[in-house]
Amino acid sequence: MGIGVLELQFLLHEHKHKPFTGEILSIGRQATALTEKLTARFMKEYDVKPGKNAFVEFDTSRAPHPDGSLMLTDKSLFSLFCDAKFLAADISDYEQPDFVFDICGKVPWKYRNRFDFVMDGGSLDNVFDTFRMMANMTQMLKPGGRMFLTPWINSHPTAYVKLSPDWVMDYYAVNEFEDAKVYIYEGRIADNDRFAQAIWQYDPVTQPGTYTIASITSSNIQQLYAIAVKAKKTTHNKHAIQQHYRGKNREPYLTSAARFQNSDRPIFHSPNFSRGQINEISNQNAMRHIGTVGPAPSVSN
Repeated sequence: MGIGVLELQFLLHEHKHKPFTGEILSIGRQATALTEKLTARFMKEYDVKPGKNAFVEFDTSRAPHPDGSLMLTDKSLFSLFCDAKFLAADISDYEQPDFVFDICGKVPWKYRNRFDFVMDGGSLDNVFDTFRMMANMTQMLKPGGRMFLTPWINSHPTAYVKLSPDWVMDYYAVNEFEDAKVYIYEGRIADNDRFAQAIWQYDPVTQPGTYTIASITSSNIQQLYAIAVKAKKTTHNKHAIQQHYRGKNREPYLTSAARFQNSDRPIFHSPNFSRGQINEISNQNAMRHIGTVGPAPSVSN
């Protein structure tokens, strides 16, 4: 479980939209791949001011950056750019979390409707009961609280499950979240054997009254990023029906998806994005390329 450069950019982008306050709950402690200097660089690029109680703490258990700099701890990282209190929960006390409980078990009542931001940096694709974990994270959020996910879609050798963008989007839609944005990161070998990171947004509303599947056909390395907001009427325990089998039962999917599309939350943007032609990753038009970090791969003939 960890926070790298792309995860930091998603966090700073969301914090810029609406600052993190109150309590942040991380499912598991997060190993960062971020030095103090690198974090400061991205904070400047996103025009994010330092936190009032910022402190620098290094994770001495991890290998340093190639330049010799040490990596920040998760709590130190969040303190650098926000004033929220960072807390962590885990199934054991091995990594010294603040709370110990099974995220796929019964969540203690004292944690329900408590947190302002719940993030998962690598547990959702490593548990057996992914639905129970999503439901529990939803229960722990306050109304208006936000959820951040970063599970693998494919290609990761140790992931227990591979979660599609449809599975995540449909959970948010059927449980009537206030907002949800779902993105796909795809790693590719680009020109001159350099690695490029393409970012795509999944939006099922391709035209009014439609709910289009993601239908990803690419087999390149892919990871999902999602940010969602809990509403007062959000439920946590409704199971979605896959789009192919809904028949005439198209609500609340259509209404939720339209609400997500029309929200004031800006589409993710990286200051390092480049544009240009790129191979499609889907045979449907619900996947929209929003930018590439690194050289844009040539389009195949």
